[in-house]
Amino acid sequence: MTLEEISRVRIILGKHYSKNVVLHLNTIGMYNSDGNSFSSAAIRKIVNGFQPNDEVELEILKLTAKVAKLQAANEKKREALNRKNQ
Repeated sequence: MTLEEISRVRIILGKHYSKNVVLHLNTIGMYNSDGNSFSSAAIRKIVNGFQPNDEVELEILKLTAKVAKLQAANEKKREALNRKNQ
C-alpha cells in the first residue's frame, strides 16, 4: 500500500481499524493460509507493508471506500437536517 492509501485507511476506518478489517474479511469468507481468521497484528503488518498480501490490501481498500461513501451520505443527511431545523 502507498503512504497515501495507508493514511486514508487510518483516517476513514479510525485508529483501531484492524478489528473492522478482520470482521469484514470474515464476513466475505477470506481467511489466512491456515484457514483461520486474520489476526489484528497480521492486518496491521499488511497495511504497513511488512507482510505483503495483494488480495487483503484490495479488500481493505474496498472497505475503506465503502465506509467513506457511508460517511459522506450521513454528512449530507446531517446537513439537510441542520438546514431544515434552522
